[in-house]
Amino acid sequence: MASPRRTSLLQRATCSILCLGALLPLGVSAQPVVRQQFRAHQLTGESIAEVVCSDSSSRFATVTSDGSAKVWSANGTLLHRYVPERVAMLFNGRFLGPDDKGFVVAAYNGYASLWSSPTAAPRTVGPSLSGTTDVQPIPDRQRLVTSSDDGFIRVWSADGRLITRIAQPGVTRHLAYSPSLQLVAATQDIGTVTLLSPDGVVQGRIETGQGRLNDVVFAPNQPLLLAGGFDGTLKLWRLADGGRTATLLHTIPAPEDAGWLEGVAINVAGMIATVYDDGVLRLWTQQGTAVAHLPLANHLHLFSVCFAPDQRTLRTIAQDGTVSVVVLP
Repeated sequence: MASPRRTSLLQRATCSILCLGALLPLGVSAQPVVRQQFRAHQLTGESIAEVVCSDSSSRFATVTSDGSAKVWSANGTLLHRYVPERVAMLFNGRFLGPDDKGFVVAAYNGYASLWSSPTAAPRTVGPSLSGTTDVQPIPDRQRLVTSSDDGFIRVWSADGRLITRIAQPGVTRHLAYSPSLQLVAATQDIGTVTLLSPDGVVQGRIETGQGRLNDVVFAPNQPLLLAGGFDGTLKLWRLADGGRTATLLHTIPAPEDAGWLEGVAINVAGMIATVYDDGVLRLWTQQGTAVAHLPLANHLHLFSVCFAPDQRTLRTIAQDGTVSVVVLP
């Protein structure tokens, strides 16, 4: 039997769908349904939590400030748990290999820890001069990119050798990679996004005007970049000339009383998902039309959101470590 708290969350989510069906624009039928909620980590107080969907399988991972990363099956069964030898808060992580056999995490201790398989001993990449805030594999180039509180973006070889480091003003926090565009995006807390080649050559820089950024993603099948952060807005940019030109297409305004925009995802159909400090998952069209909103976390922060490879399953993680699985019919 579901716990009273879990039941109430599901009831609120269902009510939200029914009450807000009128928000769906003509021709859009993506009404979300909460399929599952479970406590992946026991987090309290101020915390950090990320959910990472695999690009190639139904697996997903959770990476949190309790110092552990966990890999889950599609139905929420724990498959593997990763803890770096140098125990520290974890900021983010990614799957490694075409079969998701490995995993890599970024930690507050200034290192990235990499496992080639669940049974392999971890190897470390680093150090940075401060916390390593994100890590992005570049599998087609056998590269690993890290960002850090020290402001540097670093490019590493597959065997952990430092290839180059790029100094940026402010703290560099979040990374994304587009294989089709051959671009890495890195955010700075002064509201800029730096675009680099996989070898670390700066291609362009976007002044978003959004203040500190909490997330940046590329669209999977279009030359689009999405960025959101402290001011609660979401901006969509069209990229051209190898990242040297960025044109602002749309700004989705901050929802009233939603707080910071913490995470964003976009699927191949152009459906955009955003999560905020008010614990609400919101869906938008690529043109910025509100499709639906779904309270999931009882006013706890929702920190992260991702689309599964089926492009219709969404996963979010809340401040207390609760994962919500939402399906778009």
